Amino acid sequence: MSINLTQKGKTLVQKLLPIAAHFEDMAVAGFSKAQLNVLKSSLESVYENLDMLETEVNEILQKK
Repeated sequence: MSINLTQKGKTLVQKLLPIAAHFEDMAVAGFSKAQLNVLKSSLESVYENLDMLETEVNEILQKK
């Protein structure tokens, strides 16, 4: 399955990407490269845990 943006959507993305990048820059201002690596690794682990939780919840819901 693929999803394609309309021209209006593409235009919106072009406007929002610099804003999102600025927010990210501000959120991690003052972090060293090592700290950013730890943060990104930790967040990846959180997302993996949440993926496992989603699978677990779906299994429980299917049993009902």
